[in-house]
Amino acid sequence: MLYLIGTGLHDFKDMSLRAFEILEKCDRIFLENYTSPQNIDLASLEKRLGKKIQSLSREEVESSELIYKKNTALLVIGDPLVATTHQEIVNTAEKKGISVKIIHSSSIVSAICETGLHIYKFGKITSIPFTQKDFKPKSPCNIIKQNISINAHSLILLDIGMNFKEAIGFILDNCDFINEKTKAMVCADLGGKSIIISGDIGELKDKEIKEQPQVLIIPAEMHFTEEDSFNKFR
Repeated sequence: MLYLIGTGLHDFKDMSLRAFEILEKCDRIFLENYTSPQNIDLASLEKRLGKKIQSLSREEVESSELIYKKNTALLVIGDPLVATTHQEIVNTAEKKGISVKIIHSSSIVSAICETGLHIYKFGKITSIPFTQKDFKPKSPCNIIKQNISINAHSLILLDIGMNFKEAIGFILDNCDFINEKTKAMVCADLGGKSIIISGDIGELKDKEIKEQPQVLIIPAEMHFTEEDSFNKFR
């Protein structure tokens, strides 16, 4: 059996009792370290379990046979299947005749409800990566525009280590339908310190948040209860 186990949003203490019971029985435990940052204290977790945990890069997960063994666990930040790349792990394991069990945990997809925005009013999720001279993706702007067209909020995930100001700069430079008067919300370390701020994008540019990970939200037309929450975080 290959177990994909969510570690939750803040640290390994967010994992369920069921997850710990499984880890205590596994022969091999790996941690993927590339889809999201988290304060995983590997030494403390190893001490608690009495087992070694090997941290894996994206390349090691995607191109090696390390995880495709019976009685193996792969720890995933947040919920295991919110990062769509992990569905390929499930598919590959099943092709190899290895059964897969998913142990779910808290995810940014539900944690954003701390903003007071209604979860069913969110549209497609998009992400903003660090750009390079020859790499400036158009998909984030296209998805935000699509969401606005159906009056849906946009959840924008940021690359590992990216500050929301960099994301705002990207949006202002590349999305011609957004300006400094556009409303936005920023969330950082949800499930931990849970820092949330809101305001016009022009106002948010002057704010400072160091905590990670961070996400940006572009709300569509808001229900009056959402408006109340939005104003609370100004």
